[in-house]
Amino acid sequence: MTPIFRLFLPIVIAAMCSSPDRVALMADMQNRDFATQGQVVRAVAARDYYEYLVVAGDVVHAAGCWGVHALDARWVEQMAVLAPLEGLEWHFAPGNHDYGYGYGDPHRYPARQDALDAWDRWVGPRYHFFESRHACFFLIDDMLWDDEQAIWLKGAVAACGKSWKILVKHRPLRNPWPEFAPAYTVEPNPSIWEQFGFDLVVAGHQHALAVWMQGKTLNITLPPVCANVPPPYPISGQPAITVVAVPMSGFAELEICSDALAWRVFREDGLLLLGGRLDN
Repeated sequence: MTPIFRLFLPIVIAAMCSSPDRVALMADMQNRDFATQGQVVRAVAARDYYEYLVVAGDVVHAAGCWGVHALDARWVEQMAVLAPLEGLEWHFAPGNHDYGYGYGDPHRYPARQDALDAWDRWVGPRYHFFESRHACFFLIDDMLWDDEQAIWLKGAVAACGKSWKILVKHRPLRNPWPEFAPAYTVEPNPSIWEQFGFDLVVAGHQHALAVWMQGKTLNITLPPVCANVPPPYPISGQPAITVVAVPMSGFAELEICSDALAWRVFREDGLLLLGGRLDN
């Protein structure tokens, strides 16, 4: 698999086949900044292109919100923001804010049962997979990872007969900014994912864009949909990181064919920022 990166593209990478999978990617909507969220959602809708919406966690801000009625009210207002995209097929992976705590450390801040119940009511299973024409997507619950989920994932990956295997989770596999971002903001056991042979890992949580190759796997940490972005971080000690900590809100997209996968990242106003492709 050959990675090709094109940074700050003046034009969109051309479609690679007559019937590609068209996927919009989002993460981190949780801070209730509905003005910025709405701008991003409208930019996605304006492209009038996608079949799927895939969200890598923190759909709703359940922290500080208690009880069935209050949590359901949060979900109602969040679904209203996403309403312009209701024609797409939605797939959500959970994050720490969905489970009722504001930080990324599930050991210090355990998930709340009322928030878990709200996820079950509004979304459904906390991990699942779906197939598009050319890819298998595996959306996992890395907040509450356990042996049962690991067994399920192993079987689901083995059963995939598509050209591409894509993992969607909340915490990224690597910390591009160890000088600034706490260790609990990334996957604590990144080596466990190597056995599955994923072609692409999509994550969020750190509220900053990063793109890198880890072995043969492309990793994309998405910019947040909300406006809560960090200041630019240095690239010190991380030569493999292609793009780091772009202070922006935005979204990304995938265009997937059997023999190639294109990815693009857009700002909240819909301006294309960068993109690239993998050849299978």
